[in-house]
Amino acid sequence: MLSAVLGVFGEETSLGLGKQIHSLSIKRSFGFNSYVSNGLINMYSKCGDLEESAKVFARMSQRNTVSWNSLIAAFARHWDGCRALQLYEEMRSEGIPPTDVTFLSLLHACSHVGLVEKGMEVLKSMTDVYGIIPRAEHYACVVDMLGRAGLISEAKTFIEGLPVKPDVLVWQALIGACSIHGDSEIGKYADNQLITETPESSVPYVSMANIYSTRGKWKERARTIKRMKEIEVSKETGISWIEIENKVHSFVVQDRMHPQAEAIYGVLEELLELMLDEGYVTPTRV
Repeated sequence: MLSAVLGVFGEETSLGLGKQIHSLSIKRSFGFNSYVSNGLINMYSKCGDLEESAKVFARMSQRNTVSWNSLIAAFARHWDGCRALQLYEEMRSEGIPPTDVTFLSLLHACSHVGLVEKGMEVLKSMTDVYGIIPRAEHYACVVDMLGRAGLISEAKTFIEGLPVKPDVLVWQALIGACSIHGDSEIGKYADNQLITETPESSVPYVSMANIYSTRGKWKERARTIKRMKEIEVSKETGISWIEIENKVHSFVVQDRMHPQAEAIYGVLEELLELMLDEGYVTPTRV
């Protein structure tokens, strides 16, 4: 039951509550149960406490594939690609065979730290050494990795050479990379593919609008937003959150529902003035 409860924790969940569950597991003598420990590794990393994730792993007397995968994913989630790759080597030296989940975390780690050559090496070993067939998520990670490194054309070529039909995840990764680097040409190509796959999604429209904004193409941006409104596609509202004294506070754009909204906006106005003095330019993204 504790393992199942820990499994529902995410980035927006209370770290304080997770620590209470950890305490309960110790009181009930479940502290060294592998299922509970694996859940604790994931819980702490998703709630932002990577150090505690590593401590739970270090205290485990018996580690299975899930244990290693959980910690590798934890470091990948926190953009420590070098440590994630180091753990992978330690995992192999202990005779623990990697799984497709292991490689997904490794590709994710390589993507965020710009280790393109290492990432391609990881993908090759996945198939050539371990005989694991990549899933759409793996291909999307590779596209994201190439795109983040500014290799947009190479990402497009990689997609065109895939042995399977690219799905939504792959096209989202490509258009996301184009959005980062303002590549409107390949972005439009990815945009058309994504609209075909998910005509009801706002992602391709918003991404293209942002690409046009970074390029200063305001007419194209306006046409994109107009088209999105005409077919009645709405953008999902973004949410931010912060945990204070074991309570999670959530916010959306122009949120005035929080009981301390007036004080919060007062602080934000002061910060904005300081940012403007330092040369901050208001973004034009959607």
